Amino acid sequence: MMVKPFLGYLIGAAILAFSLRPLHNFLKRFIPQKISGLIVVLFGISLVVIPFSYAIIAVFEDAQTLAEDFNQTELIDTDEIEQQVYDLTGREVDIESNFNGLVNRFAETTLGSVSEFVRFMADFAIGFTLMIFIMYYLIV
Repeated sequence: MMVKPFLGYLIGAAILAFSLRPLHNFLKRFIPQKISGLIVVLFGISLVVIPFSYAIIAVFEDAQTLAEDFNQTELIDTDEIEQQVYDLTGREVDIESNFNGLVNRFAETTLGSVSEFVRFMADFAIGFTLMIFIMYYLIV
C-alpha cells in the first residue's frame, strides 16, 4: 500500500539501473565502485531531467506567447458573430464573457488549487529522491 504511489519511480529506477549497468561496469575498472555509481546516477538523472525541463520550458513559453497574443489582439470579431446570432435567433449572446468563463473553468480544472500543486511537488520530490536512492543501490 505504501509503495503504490511510488511504483512508477521504482520501475523507472530499475529500468535506468539496468540500462546504465554496463556503463558502471566499464567505469569501475578505472575508478572506485562507489564513485562510478555516483557518476552513473548523475548521468541517469541528467538523461531524465534535461529533456523534461526543455519540454516544460517550451510549453510555458508557448502558453505565455499565446496569452500575450490573445491579450494584445482580438482574434475573432465577436461583435459580428453576436449580431448574426441575434439576427437568426433573436437572442443576445455575449461570446467574449462566455469564452472567458470557459477559460477560467478550464484553468481551475487543469491547474487545480495551490494546495494540489504543493501536494504534487511534494510527491514528486519524494518520488524522485526515492528513484535516485534505489537507482544508486541497484547499480552499486
